[in-house]
Amino acid sequence: HNEEFGLECVSAGHRGPMSLDQAPGKFINMGNKKSEYYHFCENFAKHVATEADWWGMMIFLVIHDVGKSDEFRKVVNDTLPPHQRTHDHDKALSNALKNEELKKQLLPSVMNLSRAQQESISAGFATNFQLPQLGQGEIACINFRGLLELERQHLVNGTLHFYFYHSIFDIAGASCS
Repeated sequence: HNEEFGLECVSAGHRGPMSLDQAPGKFINMGNKKSEYYHFCENFAKHVATEADWWGMMIFLVIHDVGKSDEFRKVVNDTLPPHQRTHDHDKALSNALKNEELKKQLLPSVMNLSRAQQESISAGFATNFQLPQLGQGEIACINFRGLLELERQHLVNGTLHFYFYHSIFDIAGASCS
């Protein structure tokens, strides 16, 4: 297999401010840091070792912004008491992931995952911790509370790794400030 393939994928072609020829620091550009990129890939591969893990991660990444849909939030909020309704897309997704009927209706791909993977995705979103927003100074450190309250089983079974990988992929290519 080609060891350079992944690096070529993240850095090939003209990518505007993310191109390899641009000054590092303004944008995240893993192509400028080969050894760090390979280290990241090796660690990621340890945590996403099976086909089921890959499907879990792919579905995690696909659904992570579905709560930004006004229609999605409306359907979810209509099932909740008024004091639990929210415009926060991540909280709406978390609420949907906790409700079997909403998962069947709105997130059928999640239903195809194992029960453990469903619980892992739900537990991650239930933390209400948003690494990208923390990095951009949009949230207060109080948002660490959900991580601190995460059940021990989710700290050791890969849930936290999946959730943080999701966050890293969510901000890949984002501007740094």
